[in-house]
Amino acid sequence: MIQPAAIAQAILRIAPLPARANVPHIPHVRPPSRGERRRPERTAPEQ
Repeated sequence: MIQPAAIAQAILRIAPLPARANVPHIPHVRPPSRGERRRPERTAPEQ
């Protein structure tokens, strides 16, 4: 299963800071991953 959060983390880890602007972290539909908070994702993820 592909986890957008994990992908974003990997991208941020590999790419330099400016690349952050290119990473869309607005997953419209996504299953709850593991022990994540179970609220509807209406707010921006904590960074």
